[in-house]
This record gives sequence, C-alpha cells and structure tokens, in this order.
Amino acid sequence: MRTADYRYNQFGDGKMAFRTMLPLGREKWNYFAAADGQMGGIIRTYKEWKISGDTAWMSGLWPFVKKALSYAWNSANEDGWDADGDGVMEGAQHHTLDVEMYGPNAYLSGYYHAALLAAYRMGTALGDPEADDYLRMFENGRAWVDRYAFNGEYYHQVIDLQDKRYPVDTELGQIKYQIGEGCHIDQVIGQWHAHIAGLGSVFDPDKVRTALASLYKYNFISMRDHANANRVYALNDEKGLIVCSWPKGEAPIVPVPYADECMSGFEYQAASHMIYEGLVEEGLSIVRAVRDRYDGERRNPWNEFECGSNYVRAMSSYALLLAFSGFEYDMTEGMIGFSPAEGGERNFRCFWSLAAAWGVVEWRPGCMTMSVTGGRLELRRFGSRLFEGWGAVLARCGKEEKAYPVNGRFVQFDDSLVLRAGERLELIYKEEKQDESESFT
Repeated sequence: MRTADYRYNQFGDGKMAFRTMLPLGREKWNYFAAADGQMGGIIRTYKEWKISGDTAWMSGLWPFVKKALSYAWNSANEDGWDADGDGVMEGAQHHTLDVEMYGPNAYLSGYYHAALLAAYRMGTALGDPEADDYLRMFENGRAWVDRYAFNGEYYHQVIDLQDKRYPVDTELGQIKYQIGEGCHIDQVIGQWHAHIAGLGSVFDPDKVRTALASLYKYNFISMRDHANANRVYALNDEKGLIVCSWPKGEAPIVPVPYADECMSGFEYQAASHMIYEGLVEEGLSIVRAVRDRYDGERRNPWNEFECGSNYVRAMSSYALLLAFSGFEYDMTEGMIGFSPAEGGERNFRCFWSLAAAWGVVEWRPGCMTMSVTGGRLELRRFGSRLFEGWGAVLARCGKEEKAYPVNGRFVQFDDSLVLRAGERLELIYKEEKQDESESFT
C-alpha cells in the first residue's frame, strides 16, 4: 500500500492524491491534498519500516517521502500549509471532515510533527544531511503548539480573522466550517499515531492526558440530551463520543461538519489513545458504548457503519490491542516489547503481529511469555515497563535458559535469539543474576 501510494498518487510537486484510482495507472485523483492523509502516509512509511526492518525498502521510497514532506513548505503548495517553514501549519489544510482548516491547530500540526520526527529518524538512518532540518522544524512547531494552542483543558484552533489568506465570510464575520474554541475528538491524533509507530512524544505528555480527560468529560454524552443536526449514528439513551463540542461557548455559527455525530472509527481512536495515556476506564467506557450500539439487535455488529457502509475507519479498533498490550517493536534493531496497560497485578493475554511472525504474549505476575504461532522472529532485545525494578530475568527457551540483567526496562541478549513457529520465550523474574549458565544456541 505504501509503495503503490507513492508510485501512483504523487504529483511532481510532492502533492499526494488521497484516493487511489483503480485500475492502477489511471489518471490521479486531482483534488486538494489532504494534510492529515499526506503527513499520515509518512508516519505509516516509518511504521512499516520498523515493523519489517526492511531498510532497503524504506530507502527506495525515501525520495518520494521527502518530496511529500517538503510539499508542506514548498512554494508550489497552493494551500500554503507551512509557507514560512516554522513547523506550524497555518494555511488551508484540507482534512478528513471534508473541509479546510485555517490557522494553527494541534489536530493537523500534530500529524505534521509526527511526520517530521519520522522523517528525521528515517533520514538519519540513511545519512541524509537534511534530516537535522526536520528535527529543528519539529521541535519549533511542537513548542509553539504546546504554548499557544492549549487553553488549560484541551487543544483548540488559533484563528486570526485579519489574515488575508483566510476566506472570512463577510455576512458571518467568521470562517465557515472551523473548530475554533471547540474540544475536537482528533485534537491529539498525531500523538496516537506516534504511540503506534513508536515515535515517542510529539506533544507535552501532561497536556495530552489533560486534553483526553477533557474530551471524555465534554464529548462523551447521552444522545437523548443532544441536538444532532447531522447524521444519526446514535440516538435516544445510547451514548457516544461526539466529534466536537464547545464547552466554553463561542461555537461557530457554521461549525465544522459532523460536529454532532459520533462515529465509531473516531471513537475507537480516542478510546485507545486514552488507554495509552492511562485513562483505561474512560477508554473502556467509550468502547462499551460503541459495542452496545452495534449489538446485533439495534445494528449489525459486523458493519459499524459511519459515513458509509463497511467504512474502513472503524478498523482503528485494532489499536485497542496495541494500547492494552503496550506493544512496541523495532525490527531494524530486533526489539519487541509489551507493557500491559492495566499493570502487572492481573493476568494478561493478547495477540501480536509483525511482518515476519505473529503469535501470543501472556503475562502472569513475575513472568512474561511470548509464543510464536507462525513465521520466524529474530530478537536481540526485549522490553517491558513491568521489568523496571527487576535486577535480572531468567530467559528460558525450550530446554535452555540463562539469566540476564535488566537495564531500565530492557533485556539485551548476548546474541540474536531466533524463535520459530511453535517456540516460545519465557522471561521470569529473578532477584540475583546467575553468573554461569549456558548461552542460547
């Protein structure tokens, strides 16, 4: 999908068509570039590189990735996303709610910042001298958004109605279809993507947690008490997380489309992100509300329609597995890890999957077991926050075992450990490190 995207959807100036025309090789979809989709494609390229460990593949796409990123500040970008190259999107930013946002906002700049950080890491791995510029833009943009686009409870949109670039409606005295002071469901979605891809923090972590708590407080509601002027995906006493609310007042006269709706794909994203940030019960409450709506009697449980039937965005539900298991990976370094969201006091079991292998991870207090069901996995490092404070682990694979020290939350193996289908690795709490034991063969 990534290869096809850059081969068939990129224009000469770096603009990406956000719909792939079939059959492949037809004329490109020539519409606005989507700021979220274009930056999201860069994040996903980084993610697929880390899932596969295939640096040669990533290297082949790197020139296209660079061109897609540079479109943000390229003078050929008619939308002027980041014309001054300061790391903050300010121009006409088309996005998934089918309109353009104008002015800085955490929602789309968050995608941009995650893409800049991903490009910095990919470029550094390939020795590209421009990589440091991406890091500088990321750091500058992140600092600006955290300082100016956070109101103490959540991230909002900064609009300057005096900016001549923006289409202010003379009758309304506003720009149509904006968020403004609203509490938006995707305000920190860039951080959600960063968690999944293993990029680290693209916003201040405390502000992210506060923003998600505010989102739950203001947007998770019973639909009976809500006047929905849009499409109906929940009604009566059903609960849902609506797209946007204006808890401080100042709602735009003509707000962003779909603001009153609750759509499962958005809801799963926000719910899994809450779980990533430790708001486990809040995230679960949203998931229960969605599943109650699609319970097999009220609606089809296998088609959580939103926007259209069998709409793909509901597949964001897969992120619940990643958030609950605390799954991390970097196959370029042979690293895998799991940190169950509910801590180490309860048993936990979950599916995991990477490019080369898949299987099941199990945790019971004092022991982590990773089984390979199919494929072949080569490991050099294993991590878990549950290992923090452990002096050492006893690593057992088949009949062989050896004690290893825990460095922070990671166990570093002496040599690469290869696990094949049907094999498993156990990491067991051990107070004292054994000095003499056979190494793995």
